[in-house]
Amino acid sequence: MQGRDKLCAKLTSAFLRKWWFVLATAVILLLLGIICAIFFGTWVRLFIDHELVLRPGSMTFEWWARPPVRPFVRVYVYNVTNADEFLNNGSKPVLDELGPYVYSEEWEKVNITDNENGTLSFHYRRTYTFQPELSAGPDDDAVVVPNIPMLSATSQSKHAARFLRLAMASIMDILKIKPFVEVSVGQLLWGYEDPLLKLAKDVVPKEQKLPYEEFGLFYGKNGTSSDVVTMFTGAESMNRYGIFEKYNTRDRLQHWTTDQCNSIAGSDGSIFPPHITRNDTLNVYDKDLCRLLPLK
Repeated sequence: MQGRDKLCAKLTSAFLRKWWFVLATAVILLLLGIICAIFFGTWVRLFIDHELVLRPGSMTFEWWARPPVRPFVRVYVYNVTNADEFLNNGSKPVLDELGPYVYSEEWEKVNITDNENGTLSFHYRRTYTFQPELSAGPDDDAVVVPNIPMLSATSQSKHAARFLRLAMASIMDILKIKPFVEVSVGQLLWGYEDPLLKLAKDVVPKEQKLPYEEFGLFYGKNGTSSDVVTMFTGAESMNRYGIFEKYNTRDRLQHWTTDQCNSIAGSDGSIFPPHITRNDTLNVYDKDLCRLLPLK
């Protein structure tokens, strides 16, 4: 009897120990599950933030510096078919829409400098390549379009003294400058030599000279920009990830009347801070418009 009692006691003790082990394991797993459920989102967010920071050599940095996306620019031009009748007889202008003229666009950031305050400084390089197979015609198609340099000059001089307006009219007559010009689509986009701009280069004071020698709607955009951009990498705060700190060493514009309008605290539109919601406003800084564009 004693032997049997001892055997039962041993079996009972081993059985209880196994159940205690299973129970303790279950409690531990339950606690771990609760902890994961509470902190899993935070851990995922920290991991994403760590991977998104623009560090030289990282995959995110390479995608940012040389985006794999190749957008297309489709250009339509309105050709004035009765320019002489409009000027001589006051006829209603007749416009002929031509296009699209398609260019592939390649973005790249060059001359990248990693700064110590969690920012990167760089230049934009944009390369546009004409795509004849996607276009309605070659970009050497001739079009008649308004003479924008002339119209701008006359608009600027309308408040000038009478003798200056007469002098400008005489110059335009001597140079045979007309309100319409015939150029190719490529020249209209990327630049053509204009006699007014050439004259201004020689006679305008150095501090008032225009920063270009030719006129084109996209003049100076095909190539490396001279603008130096400084942008937050997210290393110190993801709330400012991809936001401009400075543009050409300035942290704000100078030509608007309020601090809000003069702010440049936006991205270039290619990246935004993570974890945005439907109620957040995304600001894009547009250099050509010299202002922030709020996207809601």
